[in-house]
Amino acid sequence: CYSLYKETCARRGEKPHKEKYFHELHDKLGEFSIIFGAYKDGVLVSFLWLAASEAVTVELYSGISRKGFEVAADFGLRWEAIRRVKQWGVASYDIGGVDAQNEADLKRGFGNQFLDRGTFVLPLSPLFSLWSRTNRSRSSYAK
Repeated sequence: CYSLYKETCARRGEKPHKEKYFHELHDKLGEFSIIFGAYKDGVLVSFLWLAASEAVTVELYSGISRKGFEVAADFGLRWEAIRRVKQWGVASYDIGGVDAQNEADLKRGFGNQFLDRGTFVLPLSPLFSLWSRTNRSRSSYAK
């Protein structure tokens, strides 16, 4: 998953987190950390990492190979994840981290209700404005 994540970040012009970060996050989430994967000829071509509780599932990270058919695998994987958590009785699914340019169309394609609650950022440090400006210049989401 990590090499696919780095490939995805490179395409987006984003700096990837260190691999250790993901191991620690996965350990801290425990049973609430769920990873789905799509394979072609035994090779991982798409993954979707979720944090799931009894009430809500949130997409944390994803990665996709852009060598051909894998784009379809990514949508199929997301659909399977949504279907699966619905079977588990989870009422809400958040596709929060999707590229902002395609977010609304993607969300409408997976359900009959598009609910955009927006994102709330609460600065807890006096250094937040510096971090925000620095992060904005590196992020493909800040437009």
